[in-house]
Formats: sequence, structure tokens, C-alpha cells
Amino acid sequence: MVDSSEPGKPEIRLTLKLEAERLGLRLEDLSDQVRHGYYGDEVQRGRNEVKVMVRYPREERQSLDSLAALPVQLPDGQHAPLGSLAKVALAHGVA
Repeated sequence: MVDSSEPGKPEIRLTLKLEAERLGLRLEDLSDQVRHGYYGDEVQRGRNEVKVMVRYPREERQSLDSLAALPVQLPDGQHAPLGSLAKVALAHGVA
């Protein structure tokens, strides 16, 4: 029998700060930028389907401090560090 109350894998939880909302940033947009930076984004070229994963270097993906410094593109094209736009917390997901 599996106990569903067991903690799942660690995950990063983001909560938008009021400043981010005021700047027109949505949680979905923010999450996409973080996901692409950390896990990579697949780039495809032409019919031959050359696939390349593009992501930040490993040393920039190792700590919450690095994550908080991650530059996030705002709707107006400017950039701001993630930590100024969202609360970043490490928590266990659902098992």
C-alpha cells in the first residue's frame, strides 16, 4: 500500500509580488521563463528536425540565490530579477 501523504519531489514554487502584477506580468509567463531557463527549451530547425536544448549553465541552476537573480523579461521588454517579482520557495510536490 502506498501512503499518499508522503512528500513528493522537491519543486520550486513561485508567488507573484504586487510589483509584478502592476507591471503586467502573469504567473504563467513567469513560470514559462523559469522553466525554459532551468530545464531548457527545444529549438527545431527545418524539416530535418535538428533539436537543441538551450538552458542556463549548470552553475547558474544550482541555488535559490541564482534563481532569484534570474533576469525575467517584462511585457514592456525590460528585464528585472526574479526575486524582485516573485516570492521563490522550495517545497515538496505531491507524491
